[in-house]
Amino acid sequence: MIKYICKHFRKIVKGFAFLLILWGLGFAAFWYFYVIPKYRRIDPVWEAMSYQDYWWKIRERDIIRYGWLHGDGWDVGAHGDRHWVERIMKYLSNGGKFDKYLCCFRKRDIALQLLTCQDPTVKKYLADEDEWLSWWKGNCDKSQIDWIREGLAKYGAKVDAPASEKDYVPLLTILGKANESGDTDSVPDYVVYNAYRWLRDSDFDPVAFALDCDRDSTPEVVRQGLSIYYERFSFDANVGKAGVLPLREGYVGFDISDCERPPLFSEKWQFIFHSLMIGPTILGIGLLWIVRKRRGVLAKDETSAIE
Repeated sequence: MIKYICKHFRKIVKGFAFLLILWGLGFAAFWYFYVIPKYRRIDPVWEAMSYQDYWWKIRERDIIRYGWLHGDGWDVGAHGDRHWVERIMKYLSNGGKFDKYLCCFRKRDIALQLLTCQDPTVKKYLADEDEWLSWWKGNCDKSQIDWIREGLAKYGAKVDAPASEKDYVPLLTILGKANESGDTDSVPDYVVYNAYRWLRDSDFDPVAFALDCDRDSTPEVVRQGLSIYYERFSFDANVGKAGVLPLREGYVGFDISDCERPPLFSEKWQFIFHSLMIGPTILGIGLLWIVRKRRGVLAKDETSAIE
């Protein structure tokens, strides 16, 4: 038996190495295709990934860490809060500039418009940093709610917080004037969005409003606004998720730290299971490398002996 092992030692080591590699790959397949899918069904964090609060937490971290990219202006404007206005203003105060080149232009200024419902640049296509800093100097002590209310009031909607029934028609009128290119009565997109979310975050019920309205006496622009509101409700941040204005008392966003995950997802068990995948695989590859290197050394010694 010992002679057999000595004679075929290299083959035995190679076979053992292949078994280790197969073990690592097999355990990885078992982990990712059976265990994880099975336990994800009872993992509250995995379930939370369908919530925009969790999505925005990851997105916000990436923007802060890696910088702004194309489309981030809308994401920050739709899901951010007052802290993002302060962050952008600090950036501008330190000499930062709005991006005005290639596909990355108009990010921070679009975010500011959506977050504040203001446009101190007087509808210029490319925003001016000094105009925004001047606006910030006179409005930095106000809340985001105050900024948005003032912005909506400029377009005829003097609203309560949250919106009352008397506010529905002015806000829907703003929505009804959306995307009317060439119409002098049309309103900017950032005002339309803030009118929309003011209604949304005030628990506005479009179906109940439609049933209570007299179709003949309701202006066409209001009916158009109701249609736009109903269409957008499925696409933008909904109640209970990121980007919701604090109009209602007692609103608390989703807090991932409150989730109690299965022990399987703890750092301890994650380390153990991944060690069982990676460790044998690395060990098997290492053994194959040693056997191959040892074989090369022996072959070289034999060649030298013959010479």
